Amino acid sequence: MVATSAVVLLLAVGCSSSKTGSVATTEPATPASATAVSQPPAGVVVPSGPIKQVVADSGTHTVATLAADGRGVSIYPSIGMTAQTQPQRTIPLPAPAAAIAFGATGLVVAVPNAILTIDPGTGAISHREIPAPAPLSITSVDADTTAVGTADGKVIVAHRSGAVDTIDGLVRVDSLAAHGGRLIALDRAQSAIAEVDLSKKKFDGRQRAGNGAANVIADRYGRFLITNPRDGQLISFYGDPPVERFAFPVPDGPYGVAYDDTRNVAWVAESGANVVVGYDLASGMPIQIKQSPTVRQPDSIAIDAGGGTLFVGSAAGDGLQAIALG
Repeated sequence: MVATSAVVLLLAVGCSSSKTGSVATTEPATPASATAVSQPPAGVVVPSGPIKQVVADSGTHTVATLAADGRGVSIYPSIGMTAQTQPQRTIPLPAPAAAIAFGATGLVVAVPNAILTIDPGTGAISHREIPAPAPLSITSVDADTTAVGTADGKVIVAHRSGAVDTIDGLVRVDSLAAHGGRLIALDRAQSAIAEVDLSKKKFDGRQRAGNGAANVIADRYGRFLITNPRDGQLISFYGDPPVERFAFPVPDGPYGVAYDDTRNVAWVAESGANVVVGYDLASGMPIQIKQSPTVRQPDSIAIDAGGGTLFVGSAAGDGLQAIALG
């Protein structure tokens, strides 16, 4: 891994109730507006309404989409998808969801003041109350722990034992990523990441990530990969504490990001150009190895690495796309 020479800035984050008045903030990054599709999308496209988020689970070979209004989740098989594939089930939600993720117990869903857990096989929903009236993000930390990020800068950590921890100190928590028990929170208002110290119940190692960080994921090596559509970058942090290793230029509004842990390839969706680009990370620096045209406005992507498929959700309502990884 090669470190950049750029200075990484530590952020002094206030913890007052009016957080935006005590810290420097920026307008939170949003997806670039896509141009009209100029090439037929690669792979197959299943008709769908506008998609807010797509997630995939390699263990069960399942892909799930969250509707743009947050009111429903559709479940599909992630292997053998064709243009005629229908959802195995579409599940109405009792409240608009902010985000979804696969965990050890099923599909976890962040809705106001609750975590829903959906069994993809049956569609059964369980409900757990948490103090999060305005959730923005969710991830499974491990088999016993789920974390939810909120619009007022908190991470709510729900343990299977029944305990709930509230960790406060950011402006907002738009994206979460976990690896090996470690948890990283991304704050778009500060264009920054912070490690969540689950044992001490506080944020640690807060660092700037460009000027418009949008989403964070983790790869199998514990690298945290961040898209920055405003600056046109894919950024990597690695280590304990995490240190910036590269800020690689990516054009046309990189926003959605997913990692293929079988092939060690990071995929980035360029929302403004309707393409996904694969970067080999074996050398420690991204090397572009593949590019595929997508459905319009490809704001969310996910990978079933075992099934060998990349999924792209169109925020414009142009469908759910499945691309063979090869």
